[in-house]
Amino acid sequence: MEKKVIHRREAQLLLRAIKEGRISFFKPLVSFSGGVHYPEVQEITGADPHESAELLESLEREGILASEEAENLIVCPVCGSHQFFIQIRCRTCGSMKISKAPMLEHLKCGMIETEDVFRQGDRLVCPKCRKPLTAIGVDYRKHGYFYHCSSCGRFDPSPEKRYICQNGHSSGDSDLQLKRVPGYRLSPGGLAILEKELIDLGRVAQRLQSLGFYAEAPARIRGKSGVVHEFDLVVWGSKDSAVPSAAVSIYASDRPLDSMIVLATMAKSIDVASGATLIAAIPSLDQPARNLAEGYGMQVVEAGSASDLIEEIRTRLEGVLQKPEVVRSTPPETY
Repeated sequence: MEKKVIHRREAQLLLRAIKEGRISFFKPLVSFSGGVHYPEVQEITGADPHESAELLESLEREGILASEEAENLIVCPVCGSHQFFIQIRCRTCGSMKISKAPMLEHLKCGMIETEDVFRQGDRLVCPKCRKPLTAIGVDYRKHGYFYHCSSCGRFDPSPEKRYICQNGHSSGDSDLQLKRVPGYRLSPGGLAILEKELIDLGRVAQRLQSLGFYAEAPARIRGKSGVVHEFDLVVWGSKDSAVPSAAVSIYASDRPLDSMIVLATMAKSIDVASGATLIAAIPSLDQPARNLAEGYGMQVVEAGSASDLIEEIRTRLEGVLQKPEVVRSTPPETY
């Protein structure tokens, strides 16, 4: 089965931010220490820099996002590192015994040498004609900086440069690779895909509220342990209910999900004392995970698409929800 990146939790968070108008363009940030970052993606999804870049690339391959060149980066042709130090070498003999100095020309006699040759204490004196150099543009002019090789005597305004990456690979100017660093925005056809595949339980929450329940999608609740847990949808008997009537967690993968997902979901549901626990999977749970979930009394919803999953969640919740008997005067503690 081909993996649908849009069903991953990180992709859903990202695309929900686009749909809600919180962001329209993912701009890269290039730094020496960290390379390429997409700070908005990291903030929205909690992914690291590498995972953020991979997520954007995958969404482009699926036709949801389109890339455009935003930055560029010089990288090592061997390992791709962007971290270099530069060594200067003589173009004639290859020596690294090189010094850098400003080059001066005495306009009267035509003597050209490095500034240190003209320097006598705090004065400039021509070593050829012994005349003092007092005014730039009148007595002398500067030719910029030159590099002097003490091994062969060559003067060169542009010596050979070798770029040594953090992994020790040496490259010349012509060897280095120019890496395109793209930014991303919704593709022309991306909106239609987003509307079809975004797992948005907002309408389910509205439907449940019309039936007299209180619902949040998504929701963050502090459990008895003090840990704040994230759910895709939480339903209470009313806004003043002490404990959730139901908590929904959605997972997606390119293959059936295993028992670890069930255990993690059950643990956070127990911590928040949810009355019913619904685990929703795209495409499905594997058989051991399904058996474990059913053994725990969890409601299992499986579907191949976002639209089918949302509809099945709505139907299942309406069938299992019962208002809790425990009521308190303050709203549930959500974050």
